[in-house]
Amino acid sequence: MEEDLVTRVPKELGAATGTVIVSVEPADRDAATAILTLTQARLARAFAEQAERDAARKAVGLLAAQGWGAEDIGTALRLPTARVKDILAPAKV
Repeated sequence: MEEDLVTRVPKELGAATGTVIVSVEPADRDAATAILTLTQARLARAFAEQAERDAARKAVGLLAAQGWGAEDIGTALRLPTARVKDILAPAKV
């Protein structure tokens, strides 16, 4: 059903494919709650993953500023040395 809507709605609106977002919510309250709960859990996971990346950058920067080598930082933080080096590399614009 959703695939039909994804294809049909832009066509009916005369819009280009990929320019319209179709959101479907079930009339059944339990089903709607289950979908909302899963969506909230996914959002919470995304925020937690970003917090982990931010903490890793901060920790790597701190340890490097204290003179730690990339391999030692990786070992202490359980990060691959290549990831530590990526974090320490200047940002490419």
